[in-house]
Amino acid sequence: MKKKNLNKEEQGFSLLEAVVSLTLLTVCLAFSLPLFLYARLNNIRSELRTGAVIASQQILDSLRQQNPTTLPTSGNTTVFPAPTSMGHVYNATIYYCENQAYCGSNSRQVRVELKNNGTTIYNIEAVYTQFR
Repeated sequence: MKKKNLNKEEQGFSLLEAVVSLTLLTVCLAFSLPLFLYARLNNIRSELRTGAVIASQQILDSLRQQNPTTLPTSGNTTVFPAPTSMGHVYNATIYYCENQAYCGSNSRQVRVELKNNGTTIYNIEAVYTQFR
């Protein structure tokens, strides 16, 4: 049996070339991994905020169904059951008439604050008025 003499072009990769290419791949992955983690964190934050906006809109819609004169003129209330949206549970607190200039006999200023795990995610403020 005869041995074939392989040209340098037909021999394939050397061990040194393989190590250098793996090192370059590792360096590229090491720099790109934090970017992927940051993107994932940003997605989670956006999902929490979107869910909080949806939940606050539902709370404001339920308040809109009431006569403003029946709403409290001061203080706050916690919404029970806790609103859920997009798989997240939020602690919602409604604050009434924090700015007395917007509270009158036919109007109430309302602020809704939504928290998730003790961190404020979203605040929204509205003034409800009774039309004659």
